Amino acid sequence: MERLDGARQSYDWGSRTAIPQLLGTEADGRPWAELWFGAHPAGPTRLTTGATLASLLESSPDRLLGEDVVRRFGPQLPYLLKIIAPDKALSLQVHPSLAQAQEGYELESQAGIPVDSPVRNYRDSNHKPEMVLALTQFEAVAGFRAPRRAAEVLGGLGSGLARRIRRGLRLNPTRFGIRQVFSELVSAGTRPSAQEVTELVEELGQRLEAGDSPSRRVDSNALTMAQASRRLSCSTRSRCGLEKRSSSRQELFTPISPVWVWRLWLTRTMC
Repeated sequence: MERLDGARQSYDWGSRTAIPQLLGTEADGRPWAELWFGAHPAGPTRLTTGATLASLLESSPDRLLGEDVVRRFGPQLPYLLKIIAPDKALSLQVHPSLAQAQEGYELESQAGIPVDSPVRNYRDSNHKPEMVLALTQFEAVAGFRAPRRAAEVLGGLGSGLARRIRRGLRLNPTRFGIRQVFSELVSAGTRPSAQEVTELVEELGQRLEAGDSPSRRVDSNALTMAQASRRLSCSTRSRCGLEKRSSSRQELFTPISPVWVWRLWLTRTMC
């Protein structure tokens, strides 16, 4: 039996207290977003001797991993266990297939981009299928709503963005229609402007106050997420408003992000 010391990841969005409380240690005031247990080079788990878990596995892979695991994945741990404690909104992530990950990792390695570089997309050659086990109250999106139901939730709204989404779903009430609408909402060339999203938020507030909402939960969540998006924008930028940056950064930090639009209307929520 070996005692494992996980690798700390101090991303800015991490809680300062959750993981220390879980471990029974004193918080140091810095964010502690994730604790990794695995053999990933960006955060290797270590033994009490100071050696890494990866080096231990490499010394006797058949015995420690099993011959069937070695045959399928090679002499390496085929998963990474993370304890995650977010305290702020996280960015939208898109995980590649295994083939895409291998190709992307190889191309970036050939280009000489360091594995820990902030501009690198592929930090290893593996895809990222995930399984989540909630240790506390946890809410996540799981799959997409039926297109007709998503259109119904937008019923009665007259803002340009609401009409645009509703029209797309009604013209193609299939998974392909959902895919098209989703792509338009998150793609740089077609995603809605901050003004379009603001108009939709104001309309939702009016509908909710009038008691005309077909789903009070969806509308209430949308307003809550819009408020959180504003707070995040204010904390990220030097001031609230339209500070001039490069066009790509301006799009990322608009006063209200368009990302929550698809999360609320196109996806189903589970707790």
